[in-house]
Amino acid sequence: MKHRDHLSLAFWLALLVALLVLVSGPVRAQTLIEEPEDKFQVVLLGDQEQQAARPGPLKIVGTGENDALSAHLEDVAFQARGRLRSATRVDWQGTAFIVWVENERDYRQFTGMSPEFTAAAASAERRTVWINAAAWKKSDPQTQLHVMTHELGHLLVGNLPGGRDLPLWAEEGLVMHLAGEWGLEQSLAVSRAHALGQLPALEQLESRFPTDPEMQSLAYGVGYLAVREIAGSLGDGPGAPARLMRRLADETAGPRMSGNLWDPTIRDGWDLRMRESLGGRFTHLMILISSGATLWVLIMALAFWAWAKKRARRRAADQKEEEEEAWAASLTEDDVREVWGAKEDEQEAKAEEDEYPWERWERLKEEEE
Repeated sequence: MKHRDHLSLAFWLALLVALLVLVSGPVRAQTLIEEPEDKFQVVLLGDQEQQAARPGPLKIVGTGENDALSAHLEDVAFQARGRLRSATRVDWQGTAFIVWVENERDYRQFTGMSPEFTAAAASAERRTVWINAAAWKKSDPQTQLHVMTHELGHLLVGNLPGGRDLPLWAEEGLVMHLAGEWGLEQSLAVSRAHALGQLPALEQLESRFPTDPEMQSLAYGVGYLAVREIAGSLGDGPGAPARLMRRLADETAGPRMSGNLWDPTIRDGWDLRMRESLGGRFTHLMILISSGATLWVLIMALAFWAWAKKRARRRAADQKEEEEEAWAASLTEDDVREVWGAKEDEQEAKAEEDEYPWERWERLKEEEE
């Protein structure tokens, strides 16, 4: 009995050691970012303070002994931070963490997001950016810079006095401006949805975005356009929302502005203004029709319609001919005479019977000549 107890105890100890080995990497990474040594706060920069100091404050976690990867991530993060500073004149003090997550299961555990659809995720509260290694390795340098700028933008916005409680559409739309994430693809997607009356309302995007990738992309586009209207009302241009950021950074004006965006009346006002800025739906329908893929689909649809119509006409003609042949075959000789008249030889014989003798003589004489 005692021997069996010893075996059981050894088994459970071995299992515990194995579990510790499996999770030691993620646990260590989590420990590093859960207990920061300094205070993280947002600061406003003067006009002459546009360039970030090269070393951090930034800490790369999870790359192990891969110094080249650490240097690469630090370089991309430095570029992204510089873009944020120049676009907003707002920066942070304190350490931000960038965690390289090699395992997709760990990425899902840390972020709660699907690694199939996200390249990175951020937590402003924990001042941390998690990088999905699999998606990052497949991305080109420009995409990597956009991703890093977007996630560091979340750290920056989420630590503003007025950015901590923004509606989701406002936060994501603002961060898209900071990262310069707007192009032809997003524009066409919004035009198509607007033309078809499928743009989601801001009310639907306050706390959650759709999980469907296409609808989620559309939600980001709606947030971008709404923030463009808000920033524009303060005098900002697209991609450089400095006045909006500094308003949100104000201890008094920031929370008040964030609260206003939750107000149904004010929110719906921005929703209406955003839609009006897009113009009439007919214009976007023309854009939709003239776009390459849509135009090709339309041409193919018209070609198929013409082919189907021609085939239907041919089938109707064949059917009519078959019906006429069947009807003609059912007629007797008397029916034929009644419908079409007597046959030619019958008409000639009838004519010979009805002629007078002198008419017959003249006829035969003409035939001999």
